Amino acid sequence: PEPPLVPWVPSRDVSRERRPRGGVEAVPSLQSLAIDLLVEHIDAVAAFGVLTPAIQHDIATALCKVRKLTSSSLALFAPADAPLTELIIPDCHAIEPDDLAAALAPHVDHHSRLAVVHLGFCGRCVTPHVASLLEHAAALHSLHLDGCYRLSDDALVSLLRARGGGLNTLFLSANSQLTATAVQAIGEHCLQLRRLALENLAQLPSAALLPLRGLLHLERLSLRGVCMLTDEVLVELLGGCSGTLTHLCVEDCCLLTDAGVAAVRSCGSLRDLDLGGAELITDAAAEVVASLPALERLSLRQCVQLSDAAIVCVAESCKGSLRDLSLNKLPALSELSIKALADHCASSLAELDISWCRGVSDEALGHLVDTCGELRKLTLWGCTQVASVPRHFLDTS
Repeated sequence: PEPPLVPWVPSRDVSRERRPRGGVEAVPSLQSLAIDLLVEHIDAVAAFGVLTPAIQHDIATALCKVRKLTSSSLALFAPADAPLTELIIPDCHAIEPDDLAAALAPHVDHHSRLAVVHLGFCGRCVTPHVASLLEHAAALHSLHLDGCYRLSDDALVSLLRARGGGLNTLFLSANSQLTATAVQAIGEHCLQLRRLALENLAQLPSAALLPLRGLLHLERLSLRGVCMLTDEVLVELLGGCSGTLTHLCVEDCCLLTDAGVAAVRSCGSLRDLDLGGAELITDAAAEVVASLPALERLSLRQCVQLSDAAIVCVAESCKGSLRDLSLNKLPALSELSIKALADHCASSLAELDISWCRGVSDEALGHLVDTCGELRKLTLWGCTQVASVPRHFLDTS
């Protein structure tokens, strides 16, 4: 067999017992112990009293993890006799629509302080009636509805007509009812948006997104799973916000080619770019990506036409800034790419995903991990060729 491109000898004595990364396990904080106790006995809790929104979010997250956030516990997060500024429920699958409406009703009027509504897995409980209540939330500026499949076009248009002018964040996903009419309403009424996500809306034709080109203040834009997005429309959308955009996600927009990716060249402030699943892009697109001076996170997952030359180009150009890189399922990836990352990104790279890349050797990975002192997470799903790596360095510290 050919000698390895990068000769490597483990930097530590593998015969010695490994010390767990991070040293002694931290003692739980008093707050975390209190939250665990509260979650365990949530059915006996009458009220939370005065808690900061951050602590309420931690409690809600803990309840959702054990599937205890139901209609009965929802009232604890939206007491009728206390002002409510934020309602953040990560998982609403067990909440009835009438119970959500009853919880919101006391807090949606012209004197309302409710500014943030983030509801995850909310398809069951977010109905047109609930949307009509939010029309009266005068202070609303951040709306996140994940999986809102019961929300109709008409209900969303009415809500945006009433409250769109004050929104700076809007997230909508997995709603097969939404059409070009809803997108038109976003473009007309939400001109101050800084963060917009329209995700997993596979039914939307590409041209339906054109009204969004009037959103000139966007800092974050996600069109994940809008699979009919074309190069021409992406170029139009980025034309208006290229000076402010810092995060762009077009994951699983499988029609995009090098021509569409070329538009990101004008986004000089871009720090986070997700091109995962763009199977038509080639090394020419990677050269455009490499021209972004502030890039910190990049996903090229399943960009199957990329070669080692593309990754080498990115590594050389983004040295010192690139912290998180996904090269998942790049069949042409080899030791050349890994060596380039070790040579140029050693001072910054913290997370790397090279799952299903079976052209990478133990020696190349060993050299990478020993060289990249900031590396904290290495994902190797499906790398069946890797033999000695876990034994040698998965717990270096």
